[in-house]
Amino acid sequence: MLDDLDAAAWQVVQHGESDLRVLVVPTSTPLSSEHVRTAVDDALRAAGAAVSVSVELVDQIPRTALDKARLIRHVPD
Repeated sequence: MLDDLDAAAWQVVQHGESDLRVLVVPTSTPLSSEHVRTAVDDALRAAGAAVSVSVELVDQIPRTALDKARLIRHVPD
């Protein structure tokens, strides 16, 4: 569902087992972080996942040392 957003880029950062932070780079079209949070939360609940979702609108997605922007990143507890 994130690919369907009008966003320049996005990244899901998983913290522990049940906490997700979604980073979104908006385009020139206004984008509401609450709209994205609700859509992600609804999609995850429909799939049977119960996690906490937060959304942050950012200017760019962090890149690795090899200048790659991973779509999903896990941050251990």
